[in-house]
Amino acid sequence: MPKFISKIEVGLYASQDYLRNHPAPRSVEDIRDHAIVRGDQSLSHLLMEHAIERYGAANKVALRSVSMQARAAAIAEGIGIGCLACFLGDSFPGLERIDVELPDMSSGLWLLVHTDMRRNARVRAFVDHAHQALSDMRQRFEGTVG
Repeated sequence: MPKFISKIEVGLYASQDYLRNHPAPRSVEDIRDHAIVRGDQSLSHLLMEHAIERYGAANKVALRSVSMQARAAAIAEGIGIGCLACFLGDSFPGLERIDVELPDMSSGLWLLVHTDMRRNARVRAFVDHAHQALSDMRQRFEGTVG
């Protein structure tokens, strides 16, 4: 039985250095004027990639990476702006969330267990513990606490 834990919110981020040299976007349409750090083609199913595809300029893509950590590091180095899960972007040194109203790009965080393992006492104990521990971090996943 799947257990819902939290929404994972997504925000638009830039480094402090980048924002000193480029005016922060004030609307999603302004994203087109900025260098973009985004996911590679394997992530095209994600809502954040749909938004970047729609609002970013294809000729301004500075980096594509499957790794969200690599994208956060590239954004922190100032090579462009990009979308990140808030739990990463809000805690990554040198990044600032840009206050722009974005389309909903959130996804869900679920805890799943194979049906054959649901009645195993050890698995059940782990699932209960993991669910509580992750639920305690809900505000970070939802982007309401840095």
